Amino acid sequence: MGWTSVPKDSILKPMCRFFEQELNCETDTISHRIIDSIIVNRNEAYLAYEDVDKRTGASHVKGMVVRLKWNKDGSLMYKEMSEDTHPYFYRCPARILELLTPTDNEDALAWRHRCVAK
Repeated sequence: MGWTSVPKDSILKPMCRFFEQELNCETDTISHRIIDSIIVNRNEAYLAYEDVDKRTGASHVKGMVVRLKWNKDGSLMYKEMSEDTHPYFYRCPARILELLTPTDNEDALAWRHRCVAK
C-alpha cells in the first residue's frame, strides 16, 4: 500500500483525534475504532484498534504502526501497517501492547515479541 497525504489544515490536534478522524470506520458488518495511540520519535505512531463484528459481536484489539512523514509545508503523509503484516518498527510502548487481545497470527506474535524485547 502507498502513502496517504493530508494538507496542513486537515490535521487535528491532538494527534489522537486526527487518527480517530482518519482511521475510524464503520460498515454494515464491522466497526473499526482507535482506542489508544501514541507518537514515538515524531515519525512513528503506535495504535491499538478494535474491530467488532456486528453480526456476532466478536471483538478483537490489534496493534498498528503508522509511519509519519512531515513535509516542509506542514502537511503530513502517513502509512498504516497492521501488526498482522509484521511491520519492522518495534518501539511500541507497553501501554499499547497491554490493550491487544490474544492472537495466533504468527506475524503479529513475532512483532509483539520484538516490541517487548526492545
